[in-house]
Amino acid sequence: MSLVHSATLDWGDLIQIADPDALSHPAKQEMKMENQLVQREVRLGFAANFETILTVRELRSPAGTVELKFETVFAGAKNARARQTKAQFFVSQKDLENILIAINTVTAKNKINNKDDS
Repeated sequence: MSLVHSATLDWGDLIQIADPDALSHPAKQEMKMENQLVQREVRLGFAANFETILTVRELRSPAGTVELKFETVFAGAKNARARQTKAQFFVSQKDLENILIAINTVTAKNKINNKDDS
């Protein structure tokens, strides 16, 4: 019996349902929706010889921790699915919110600058 169940919702979306009680309660297959861990992959760019993938994954322990992992997939690799980790960070939910604010600030500034150019 698998301890992790996955379901793809849309391109790049992945929800993993981990069951911590699976060993003691084999009949239990899924957890309540509010206890599910979320993982999302974003393809950041694609070149002829490689692509970069950002994985954002919620961790169960320590609570409120999110993993940010940057990986590269090389087109010429023997195993086309092999990924090389380039950077991996563990941040709190609050730090993730601060990153989002920073990204939104840059995005908003670029939208204003592009509007002025037209």
